[in-house]
Parts: sequence; C-alpha cells; structure tokens
Amino acid sequence: MSTSPLSVGQEALRFLHDLAPDSAAYNVAFAFGIRDEIDLDALAAAVRLTARRHDMLRSSFDDARGRVVHDDVVRLDVRRVDDEVLTDLVSAVITEPFRLREAPLIRFVLLVGPNETVFVMVAHHAVVDAGSQTVILRDLFAFYRSGADTELPELPATFADHVRAEIAVLESPRRAELVAYWRQAVAGAPFTLDLPTDRPRPPVQRYRGAAMLTRVPDDVVADLRAAARGVRVTPFVFLVTAFQLLLHRYSGQDDFLLGCVLSTKDRRMANVVGNFANPVLLRPRVGRATTFRELAEETSRQLRYATAHRDLPFALLPAELGVPQDRSRSALFQVVVSAYLAGGEDTLLDELFRGSTDFEYQGVRVAATTMPPQQTGQFDLTLELHMSRGAVGTVLKYSTDLFDESTIRRMAGHYHALLASAAADPDGVAARLSMVDGAERAELIAASAGATGEPLDW
Repeated sequence: MSTSPLSVGQEALRFLHDLAPDSAAYNVAFAFGIRDEIDLDALAAAVRLTARRHDMLRSSFDDARGRVVHDDVVRLDVRRVDDEVLTDLVSAVITEPFRLREAPLIRFVLLVGPNETVFVMVAHHAVVDAGSQTVILRDLFAFYRSGADTELPELPATFADHVRAEIAVLESPRRAELVAYWRQAVAGAPFTLDLPTDRPRPPVQRYRGAAMLTRVPDDVVADLRAAARGVRVTPFVFLVTAFQLLLHRYSGQDDFLLGCVLSTKDRRMANVVGNFANPVLLRPRVGRATTFRELAEETSRQLRYATAHRDLPFALLPAELGVPQDRSRSALFQVVVSAYLAGGEDTLLDELFRGSTDFEYQGVRVAATTMPPQQTGQFDLTLELHMSRGAVGTVLKYSTDLFDESTIRRMAGHYHALLASAAADPDGVAARLSMVDGAERAELIAASAGATGEPLDW
C-alpha cells in the first residue's frame, strides 16, 4: 500500500461527491456484448493484470493521506442472469454509486445469460476519463489474449508524476500568469447563462439528469466538413460554433461563458490511466452583424489560447476570480461541450459509438449493446460530440430538474438545423441563420394559417 497527493481536480470531485454521495452523476462506463465463448479464467486474470499495470484502478481517497493505492483489490464479477433482465442489470451496474473512500473505484462485471453475454466496465470519474477508457480496454484485451506474457511497453510515468507537475506549476510564477490570462479573458462577462427552463431552478443542485442521443444526418456532416475547410477551422470548431449560436438564440444573451473540456495529458502520459480532464472557458459574443465565419474564427482563436493556458486546474478559478458560491448551479458556466474523437487504435469505441452489431476486436467478436445515459445532471446542459470516420453523434445531457425531454428533443432538432444552415451559408449573419427544419417549418406555417387565415412567411 502506498499514498500520493490528489490532483486539484480529484479534490474537487471528492468535494462534489460529499455533497451528493448517492449520486452516480460522475460514473464513467462502457458496456458491450461479447459474441464468442469467454474463457473466464483468462478474463479474470486480464482484469487483475490491467489493474496491476494501472495503480489508479486500485486507488481510494483518504481524507488525511490523499490517494491510497491498494495491492490487489480489483476482481472480475461474473453474474449468471436471465437474458430478459440483462438490460436492467447493465443499467443497475452502471448507476450504482461509488464510495470514494473505499477501493476499488472501478468495476468489471460480466453478465452471462443463456444466449447473451455483456461486459460492463464502470469507474468513478475521479480515477478515469474518456481517454483512459481506451487505454484500459486495449490493455485488458491484450492481457486476455496473451496473459502475463503480453509485451506492453513500460509506462514512462504515472499519474502521481502528473500531480507533482501540477503542484510545481501552482508553486511557480506560472500560476500568476495563468490566473491573469483567465481574469482578462472573462472580464465583464456574465457568470450565468439563463436558458429558458421548464421549471424553476432548485435552490440546491441535485445532479439529476437524463440524456438524448441523436445522429447528425450524414449529408449535413459532409456539408459541414466542406464548409469548415472553407472557413479554415476544424469540424470540431464548426460544431462548437453552431452550439454557441444555438445557446445565443435560446437565451437571447450576446455574451456568455461556455465550458469546454480539454485533456491535460502530454506525450509521457499518453498510456497512463487517470482523470486528466480540465474544463476551459470559451466566451462567445454574437453581434447583430456577426457572420458565422467570424464567430467560428473567433472560437478557433479562443480554443488555441485556452489550450495554451489549460494547465491551471479549473477548480481553482472561481475562487481566484472571486466568483460568489451558488449551490443552485455550477460556477462560471452552466453549459459544457466535450468531444470524443474516435479513430486510429480506438476501433473498439469507434464501432460501439456507431452501433455495430458484430465486429472483431483483438480476436474477440463484440457488439454494441444498450446502455443507460451516464454522467448526466452535472450541469444544466452538456453537448457531447462523438466524431468518427465521417459520422457525428450528439448526446445532449440535461438536468431533469430544469428541462423536459420534449424541450431537449426540440433543441437537438434546432441544433441540427443550424448546422445545416451554417454549412450552406457560412458567410451569412449568424443571428439570421435558420434553426427550423422543413418539418417544423411546415407545422409553423400550418399553425399560423389556422390562427390568421393566411400562412406567415417563415
């Protein structure tokens, strides 16, 4: 058993956990079906070897000692179940809360039915981020295939090294430079984004949420990729810009802050498991004559500068800026955008995102399976972008204390329509781009005709 300090982000997640210890809002999970017969002994050994390689998977958090690394606490949990309850059990495994003071903070569960088998991996976000999922699953399958003889390259660093580097930055003059940059970036900005809600905001945030999954039509994806090249921004920037415009149109605010999740990993940490996620701030400002191109160019510029200043842990920023505490909402921003860019060696997650029903990964036939929404309720609204091989999936996660499902469904449709409008006319005035698709336009025209006798020109 050994100990090491927590990162600032882990300290913040422990604080949030103590506010809502029975919440699963910060569970990070993946589940998939397995089509082949499983060697249970080999899979159990692979789980132990993967946990032995990545000490974060054997960790718990102690109030006095920081992160405690245990010797051998991770096991494969095999459950024999009936096929008809598989989906419910997957949901139960994924949404079971963790106790941060009790190791391990990850579960590997194999649900074995008469005709179906589902593998579930769920961890607390304090020990795993999205990039870590790829590393864990890649190593797990490698150990399953070859056991202890697997020749994986030695890790050049550990998460403890990352924490030491973070501490060094915070104890150096660099900290003052970072704070000064962010103070200037948000000077005069409102710290709340007031979207219209279906219910009043509760006085205390309860971290209850749901999610809506949609897929941007393939023709719109092709058009926006071409438009992004013309504007000289990445497709991700184009997608974020359209989301900013959607928030502007819904809120009526022409100046607000948007959280954008980046990774603080460097090359040494590429294969290290841990929570390297750190939000940064974007500040969209939409004037009456601002074109979509101008908004996208400014978003691209802000992302470059934010990336260069992402080594200040966001959890420290509200206090540094003197933002008053408000338990009803998250500080500085209430809406977040994040992205998962699949591809390359991430073929497993890529195929699962695409809903593939039968494909091979490292010699094992696997398939996508139904998963419940996860990491919902953290913010008022989160847009999670899944980008892979010409496809773009969107997950709108929302607080169910504030929004109805029908509202989010309409919002998703408006977002897709804005993407299509911006792709067709990136030089158009942003505030005038249509966010109504053909079906909704027909409904509006029919409704207006019924009310006035003559259709309005939408």
